[in-house]
Amino acid sequence: MLMLLGGHSNRAEEVDMQWPVPAEASAAYDLGDKATAHVIVEQTIARCRIEATRPALCIELMLISSTIGSDRKTNEARSREALMLARGDPPQSPALIAIAEAQLASILDRDGASEEAAALWRSAYNFNRTDPAKKFEAWAAASMAAAHLTGLGRPAEAEPLLREALPLSIAATGPQSESTITALMQLAGNLENAQPREAEALYRKALTASLALYGKEHAKTADACNSLAVILYRVAEYREAEELALQALALREKLFGLSSTEVAVTVGNLGAILAGAGRYADADGPLRRALAIREEQRAGVALESALIHAGDNLVNLGNYRDAEPLLRRALELRIARAGPSDPDTATAQEALAIALRNLRRYDQAIALLRAAVDVKTQRLGADHSDVGYALNNIAVTLDALGRFGEAEAAYRRAVEIGRKGFGADSPITALWLQNLATNLDEQRRFPEAEPYYREALDIQKRLFGADHIDVAQTYNNLATNLQSQGRLAEAIDAARSAARMTAAVAGPAHPRRILYELNLGAMLTYQGRDLVRARAYLRSAQLGIGQRIALTREFDETARSDLAYYRPAYTNEVRAAWYLTEVVQENSTGR
Repeated sequence: MLMLLGGHSNRAEEVDMQWPVPAEASAAYDLGDKATAHVIVEQTIARCRIEATRPALCIELMLISSTIGSDRKTNEARSREALMLARGDPPQSPALIAIAEAQLASILDRDGASEEAAALWRSAYNFNRTDPAKKFEAWAAASMAAAHLTGLGRPAEAEPLLREALPLSIAATGPQSESTITALMQLAGNLENAQPREAEALYRKALTASLALYGKEHAKTADACNSLAVILYRVAEYREAEELALQALALREKLFGLSSTEVAVTVGNLGAILAGAGRYADADGPLRRALAIREEQRAGVALESALIHAGDNLVNLGNYRDAEPLLRRALELRIARAGPSDPDTATAQEALAIALRNLRRYDQAIALLRAAVDVKTQRLGADHSDVGYALNNIAVTLDALGRFGEAEAAYRRAVEIGRKGFGADSPITALWLQNLATNLDEQRRFPEAEPYYREALDIQKRLFGADHIDVAQTYNNLATNLQSQGRLAEAIDAARSAARMTAAVAGPAHPRRILYELNLGAMLTYQGRDLVRARAYLRSAQLGIGQRIALTREFDETARSDLAYYRPAYTNEVRAAWYLTEVVQENSTGR
């Protein structure tokens, strides 16, 4: 039987068909003959228009026509006509208007995120949530409205809808239903940037519900397992993230095959987790495997992303020359697919620019980054979060050139965008605040920079807890700031926190661990405090430097540059040894 669907609901309302012809349409539909059913429904709509006595039935028939028709544009036109009549004078029942809104929105969904679809779904939600019998329909409408808002780069607007949607799904279908698992996953995905710990808790609930509903060896369980692994990576819980990613990978290999899209996604995530832990050499294999699968699939957008991820990891390994051709190819593919003025192309430009920046080809990097900012501003709007990312990247490059005033303006604009798009309590906002503070340090405006460091630190502690590698980064930078202000005891306390946190989660060759141990060792050495421990920190940094340089294929310009950058680890260790020798001599002579 032909049914009038309420958008993306799993339920339906049977149309009250008193006309004899629609019964024939229903019979044709039941036999799988949608074309005949559609013709009969359209004929009935024509009769309905002529009689003009039952507008509600006419609207319902239009909505059915827009559901079963084969032409996308015709379906949209018919759905718009139905909604116009439903909202006409006099308007039809709010329930019918909500159904018409949901139907048009569901057609627009196929074109990607749009303001119109978001508004239609929100309107349908506002009606359905007032009806206790329509909790499921309310959840579906809220979920779709939020999906459009997220696609438009407005996750903060989507969040309240998703928070309201979750209890509606639980009330309608129970805590371990398919829709509730979807609601948990969608809310968690929304919160990944702004509130990662809450997102983690939601993903854990989704995994528990999926295990109860589907069992261990089901695709939905693998999805939940993979998503939990990704958020644990974001909060630097690398060991558990790796375990879950390996579980998801084994399950997806079994369910979908070794060269499936699902396996490519999961093995790519595993590579990202290993890279996040500073295990860049270990990450190289999974990322190259993901790239090989995408190459075999000729996977379009996914191939472009795999090239970027593999290239980014090579940048982290210091293999900038090997990274450049991968990132250039990703950019070429994106230009060929989407053109030079597409936001995806701009993202590829940013990735290549970062490699070029590390190769000290600053002019080329800045040109790419400025182009990326222009494209994203024009296509996404000046306040879109992706514009903030691009501005932050160009500011980092300007900093490297010593153009601190220009960089400061870009950082301040990025922070403004971050506060609007992600909210005040976001790790991205915290990172950009910290970058602004570092820029002010470079301009020797130390007291002005300190509050930004402390604001970033407060945000990160609320989001991640006291022990996290991003918290460590802020402590390290704050330590340098405090040292520059002559507050040496506070500086050493902050530097100790940075070194301790990083050593707990990162291997010796991780660049942050090297830097933070070097900085703490240098501070202790210059102040003549705890010189034995200072040497231990500096020697640990030297060990990491050696491991990092060993990852390069040859002692090339990049390796020499790294060694020059880390020179203070060696000079300060020698200085600490001299100081210790002087102390021993003083003690032996009784001076």
